[in-house]
Amino acid sequence: MKKLDLRARPALMMGYSPQSKRYTLWDDDLKTFIISRDVRFIEEIEKTSIPSRVHNMPHDVDGIPIEEVSNESPHIIDSVERESDVNSEEESTTYSKSNEQDHEPSPNQPSLRRSTRNRKQIGEWWIANPASAKKRETALFAGDFVPGSYREATTPENIDFWMPGIKREEEAIQMNGTFTFVNRLPEMNVIPCKYVFKVKNGRPKVRIVAKGFRQTQGRDYFETYAPVVSFPAVRSFLAVVAHYDLECDQMDVVTAFLNVELNETEYMDIPAGFRYEKNANMVCLLHKAVYGLKQAPWQWFFKINSFLTTDLKFQTCSHEPFLYIRHEEQAIVRIVLYVDDLLIAGSN
Repeated sequence: MKKLDLRARPALMMGYSPQSKRYTLWDDDLKTFIISRDVRFIEEIEKTSIPSRVHNMPHDVDGIPIEEVSNESPHIIDSVERESDVNSEEESTTYSKSNEQDHEPSPNQPSLRRSTRNRKQIGEWWIANPASAKKRETALFAGDFVPGSYREATTPENIDFWMPGIKREEEAIQMNGTFTFVNRLPEMNVIPCKYVFKVKNGRPKVRIVAKGFRQTQGRDYFETYAPVVSFPAVRSFLAVVAHYDLECDQMDVVTAFLNVELNETEYMDIPAGFRYEKNANMVCLLHKAVYGLKQAPWQWFFKINSFLTTDLKFQTCSHEPFLYIRHEEQAIVRIVLYVDDLLIAGSN
């Protein structure tokens, strides 16, 4: 498949997914079910006009197949192929003649002049900038070795690079009041957690992530679906910005999920950086969401949507839940939200 080829696939709608607000589709070519939200319905096709090709499919499909109908005529294809063959022969003849002309030596052709500038040898910039070289060397080393645990990150050879990222994450958790320590009880469903490490723009980035796969639906969480703006909507947004010459800027919400209150009672193991002897038999009672929880995206969407629509009086688009518009007397403001990244455009 090339870059500009169509990526849409014909499928048959079977219903709605019980786990999320998406459609359940049957792909007859792959012989499998697909759960997706990006669906365009073609309702004008009659069911009886589509030939049946479905074999290994559940009984509740009603034998309704989906087949991609080609509108290309074989006569047109043959004529295009014959014409392309003739054109290719003409182009090859022209190309061979032009090559013969290009290779003919020209008596007036000037000789090439070589530069006489003294070139700096490779590696000299390391000696000229030792501080920058040391920083880049540390970043390159950290990119080659990303620790998989808190213990590996705090070894003597890694602690100087990773400790600033660990401190930033732990200070953000304490500043937002993410959790408090409570005594561990046998009936608690305690979720494990881990430190996730990554190098971003040469700097360490650390996240304390809960292992959400240990959560149980109906007890630890109920709703997980959070809509995300589609890329066609983003392109339309940028086209409007360019057409009306609006001012546009991008904003990133730092530690977005740590600002979200939880509706459920969640318990998590104490992260390695917060463990001491006095809280050895205690666990974390979560007041705010952390990365990795199943309901964290939904809680974040609910909070940011309520803030924009209720507090700032924005209106949402009926087709794109993450496209917000606000009109005033002689000004207009539009916001596109993709999880925790915002594109903001305004007339002033």
